[in-house]
Amino acid sequence: RIHDKSPILAVDIKGVAGKPADAEALQAPKHAFIYIQEQNRPDVRSLTIINHQRLLPPLERDNEMPFRKEILDNAAQVNLGLMTTWDLFRLVRSFTKNHWSPDQVIPIFYRTSRISPIPEHYEFVGKVKHVWRSAFSVEIVHGEIRVGGGIAVEFPVDFDEQEVTSLRLNDTDVKVA
Repeated sequence: RIHDKSPILAVDIKGVAGKPADAEALQAPKHAFIYIQEQNRPDVRSLTIINHQRLLPPLERDNEMPFRKEILDNAAQVNLGLMTTWDLFRLVRSFTKNHWSPDQVIPIFYRTSRISPIPEHYEFVGKVKHVWRSAFSVEIVHGEIRVGGGIAVEFPVDFDEQEVTSLRLNDTDVKVA
């Protein structure tokens, strides 16, 4: 259990050779319920961290859909967070590399259903469209990018943060896109 703040977080960590079965993925809420009853504390959430397909190298695993839809649906109903050890590894590695603060990372562990390792201070703006030797283009879907601001790109392992030093829109220098 993690007692750093309310709600308390009951965590169950497992390693499985394949993808997790219902009983393996949904064990943490049982631990949370027992703790709620024993301590008379209603402020308890649950988190399951699964080392799925543990016999495969991490990038060869099914990291897009390690949990069946039924497990995800059930997790949403019982406020259970589901994370893989690969997600946790990526999160810790990017936390260290990019000097994120604990306040930007701690809330991730309290999310519900499938938890992505994207920190609180990130906002999705779009996808990388083209890459050149010293620049890249972004198809902006939501929000804006500003010169002097920052941008992060999600790679298979890390998030890489860069300062925005220049912007071009339709072959014209701009300050905001």
